[in-house]
Amino acid sequence: MASDASVPPGPATVRDSGTPAPPATDTPPAGPAYGHDSHEDPRDSPAARQQKATFLTTGRGINVCGTTPCSATPTS
Repeated sequence: MASDASVPPGPATVRDSGTPAPPATDTPPAGPAYGHDSHEDPRDSPAARQQKATFLTTGRGINVCGTTPCSATPTS
């Protein structure tokens, strides 16, 4: 789960749930080639919930991914 390593307040964490990148053009991603909408994936991650709860209750950002990139399991 979480490590004891702290990060500066207000950290930005990038999470990858494997959804393909959106089109490079000014068009919405559509169809099965772009997978599902991944916005909910990090919200369902226990590590992400712990990170948010710690920040909201203490104002301290914690590193919940250790030395590896953060990832989130797709919800659907």
